Amino acid sequence: MRKPTQIKKQSIFLISLWMTLFPLRHSMAQQVFWTEDFSTGIPANWQNYDPANSNVIWTWSTDPSDVTFGTQPDFASISASNGFALFDSDNYGSSVVHDVRLETPAINCANQDTVVIHFENQYAYYNATSLPQLGVSTNGINFTYFPILTNVASNALEDAVQVEEVDISAVAANQPMVYLQFRWQGNWEYGWKIDDIRLQNNFTPPPPHNVGISDFNYPIKNYATPLSQISNDPLLFAVNVANSGSLPQTNLSAYIELSDSFNVIYSDSLRIDTLPAGYQDSSLSFTGGFTPTLTLGEYQLTYWISSDSIARDISLEDNLIQTSWLITENLFSKENIATGSVQPENGSDYLIGNVYTTGSGFSAGDYIATRAYFAVQDNAPLAGKTLNFWLVAVADSITDSWDNFDLNAAFATHPALHTMGFGSYTFPAGSQSFQIVSVPLQSAVGAPIVLLQPNTRYILLLDFSGVNNVLAAAANDEVKLEGVSTVAYNNGWLLDGLGTGQNLVARLEIEENEVSTQSIILENATLDLQPNPTADFLQIALMMDNFNNADLTILLVDGQVIHHQYLGNIKNKEVRLDATQWATGVYVAKVITPKGILTKRFIVR
Repeated sequence: MRKPTQIKKQSIFLISLWMTLFPLRHSMAQQVFWTEDFSTGIPANWQNYDPANSNVIWTWSTDPSDVTFGTQPDFASISASNGFALFDSDNYGSSVVHDVRLETPAINCANQDTVVIHFENQYAYYNATSLPQLGVSTNGINFTYFPILTNVASNALEDAVQVEEVDISAVAANQPMVYLQFRWQGNWEYGWKIDDIRLQNNFTPPPPHNVGISDFNYPIKNYATPLSQISNDPLLFAVNVANSGSLPQTNLSAYIELSDSFNVIYSDSLRIDTLPAGYQDSSLSFTGGFTPTLTLGEYQLTYWISSDSIARDISLEDNLIQTSWLITENLFSKENIATGSVQPENGSDYLIGNVYTTGSGFSAGDYIATRAYFAVQDNAPLAGKTLNFWLVAVADSITDSWDNFDLNAAFATHPALHTMGFGSYTFPAGSQSFQIVSVPLQSAVGAPIVLLQPNTRYILLLDFSGVNNVLAAAANDEVKLEGVSTVAYNNGWLLDGLGTGQNLVARLEIEENEVSTQSIILENATLDLQPNPTADFLQIALMMDNFNNADLTILLVDGQVIHHQYLGNIKNKEVRLDATQWATGVYVAKVITPKGILTKRFIVR
């Protein structure tokens, strides 16, 4: 299977947004005229079948934790503990393409001008081709299908319950015989639980007070970041608030609190006079931001809201969200535990990797990349299989939004990607799916170590090609990260990986370079600057006796970097720079290679 079923729940606490639908269980103005809560099993007069697979059927359970995956919560329908219908797609594996159906006997809807079906679910799927449908018929043979559960994303496992209401009056109104069919077409998905079905003569009205947090900003790029690589940019905080109730909410306040292991280190609040009824995703940004002095350890971020009517809010669970991150000694990571795995639906070759950005507070060569950590999943034994991986530098010319990154260029020939390191791992006997392995990185540019450059994006890229494309990459769907974080290549680059919110388990370890090339003068090489002094342009000519991976940095004499570019794996190179925007003063041109450095001063007039 593709998903870990026995994995410790991570420390991040995200409240299921489906909890905002719990109010549907309270007093209603509409009339209910038919119900089924599966309290005595799947009724004997229901049809339960798959036309192509005789043994593929829905089952009955009274255990809300039955058929859950990773950190998926227990099923939270109203009457889950007294029984519900369940189809376990994962149980049938990849060899069964199912079209399973669960059908009621005839239901009398005569004298009902409006017919709305209400039912509670826990539905999770893997493939984009997965299709749950609600069928309605007046003869039990010809069904009209209604789309359902369209807001559930692939690999989304956070929902305890998903409440659906569908107006089926076009088929069922005033009909004495109405048949309902719950149909699922899929292949090796997760599972679908159904409970508390009812037919009623109108939609369930919203409760008066139901305000909640619908989204929030995670202000740091990684779940774990080395202390030496922390950005000096301020942390920005924002929260989205929704009013799903029938009444406006007055004096709505949002709060943010950031704590280290001992104290609250930052807090802020803001208020709006009124949030209208039905208003969704009202974005509230906390002004100013916060530039912290972070130390090693865990940091917890809490958002919460209140209003004049908060004590009467029907669902308090979504009024607070907590998440966290780590400042480490030497480890980059997008997650702290695998909650599942990802791979392309078509079974083709793919690459997938995490983007990590180095800080600006060090010189080139001061830090090195040493090890990669990753995990995979396979139905078959892993022993003997080999996985290759790469550490790739992204060109400085690529914008922060990646809008000028060529999505069609192949990895091996991409002009904006420069391979800096690589590694390979052969799984030994006894290897387990989702077991994290640690592998040393080797330099791809002829040096004994993988030197890191400041303020540079790197991709730790896992290669699932050839016989390895049957492997799935371990991932986490609970840490909410902003921007381009996990990327993939599968017949083109995908800047959200293989599914929005899926963070790859691919961690990068770095260390301080004890023998920095900053102290070694590159021999048998020359660096020529013309004209010197200059007022308009600077022509730089670099000549070396062997090919080297080289970076060029222009600095003020106080060490401030004003220009940096990767020159490539070169022997000779000429670069022309525009100096018209540089202030009058003394500058240093520095060329850094794995074998040493060259420096030369010049003057701008």
